[in-house]
Amino acid sequence: MSTHHRDPDPRGYASMLAARPGVAWWVAVLIAFVPTVIGVVVDLSVNNDIGVIAWVLTLLGVTLAALAVRRHALFTVMVQPPLVVLAALVIGYVIATLTGGITGGVLNLGLKLVGTFPLMLVATAVAAILGVVRLVAQPLRTVSPRRTTGSPSHL
Repeated sequence: MSTHHRDPDPRGYASMLAARPGVAWWVAVLIAFVPTVIGVVVDLSVNNDIGVIAWVLTLLGVTLAALAVRRHALFTVMVQPPLVVLAALVIGYVIATLTGGITGGVLNLGLKLVGTFPLMLVATAVAAILGVVRLVAQPLRTVSPRRTTGSPSHL
């Protein structure tokens, strides 16, 4: 016996393209996470710092996640960028350290984390703006026509 309750209204399951179903919240997290990790690993291995590659891939991943996710899961993509960047930085730092692309300890990781705050801010702003646009453009309720003031229509 299934305990899942399926909403009869398909609009909650739509992606940005209303005709296409959206992805689940965890897929949207992966859509944002994978490019971010790739960008962080490449930047740390090549530049020993977070640079343009990480910025571009993070913003690309966050944007794609916000457009692909189900309408019901928009909150997830609106709040995930700082967590995605933090996790990607830790994983990327470990990978870059193991491959010899970066040296240093926890203090170096902490300094790099502080340096990613502008990226976290911009990525969160992009996700929040796209999320709000989707919330407004894809309402779950239909707007009922306003009644005009004056004589009742039933008379």
